[in-house]
Amino acid sequence: MFRLDHVWLVSASGERILKDINLQIKAGQLVVLLGNNGAGKSDLLSLISGILKPSEGTVQFNGHVIHNLAPSKIVRAGICHVPEGRRLFLDQTVEDNLIMGAYTRLFREPKRVIYKEVQETLEKFSLLKEHGRQLAGTLSAGELQILAIARALMAKPKILMLDEPSLGLAPLAIKEVFDIIVELKEEGMAILLAEQIATYAIWNCDYGYVLQRGRIVLEGKRQVLEEKSDLVKTYLA
Repeated sequence: MFRLDHVWLVSASGERILKDINLQIKAGQLVVLLGNNGAGKSDLLSLISGILKPSEGTVQFNGHVIHNLAPSKIVRAGICHVPEGRRLFLDQTVEDNLIMGAYTRLFREPKRVIYKEVQETLEKFSLLKEHGRQLAGTLSAGELQILAIARALMAKPKILMLDEPSLGLAPLAIKEVFDIIVELKEEGMAILLAEQIATYAIWNCDYGYVLQRGRIVLEGKRQVLEEKSDLVKTYLA
C-alpha cells in the first residue's frame, strides 16, 4: 500500500538526516516508528507528507510515486499528518477546527455533507461532544490531542500519521489517546505512529522500526520488539 525505498534526506549544509530508509505500511496496520529526540522521526513524517523532499529514493503510495507532489495533493491522495504539538487553531471553535480538517474537500463536496460529518465526529469522540462551540484553546491537553486526530480524520485519510501523540499528556490521557488509535486500527485505518514511549506503542503495533541518528537500526513484528525490549530501550536512552 505504502512504501519508502532507499530514502535519503540531506540538509542544505550536507548533513545526512535520514540514511537509506526502507519502510512499508499495509492497510489496517499500526506501524510504530520509535526513536529518541533527534532520531529523525519528525523529518521522516514530514518527508512522507511532502513538507520535505528526499535527496535520494522514492516514496510510493498504491504504486504511484508521490514524493514530488505538493502536501495538499498528498492529503487528497489519502495520507494525513498530525504533527508534533498538534498545530490546532486555538482561537477557533472545536467545530471550526474540524471543518478546517476537511479543507481539501470543501470545494468538491456540498457543505451540508461536511457539517453533517462534523456532528458525527463529535458524536464519535465523546470527550469532544460537549465542546463543539468552545474555543479549542480552552480544552485540556488530552482533549486537544483527540481534536487533532479528529481534525485529520475529516480529510478521509487511508493512512494516518501521528507524531508524538503522547507528548505532554498525563498517563490517563495517554491511555485515552491510545485507545482511540487502536480503535481506528481495528476499523481498518493504516497508522504510522512516531513515539518515544515504547511500551504503549509496542503493545499495540503490528510492526515497528527503531530509528537512531537517521538510520533504522532494528525492525520487526510486535513479538520481535517485545523479545528485544531491552535493546529497544537502549536505543531510546
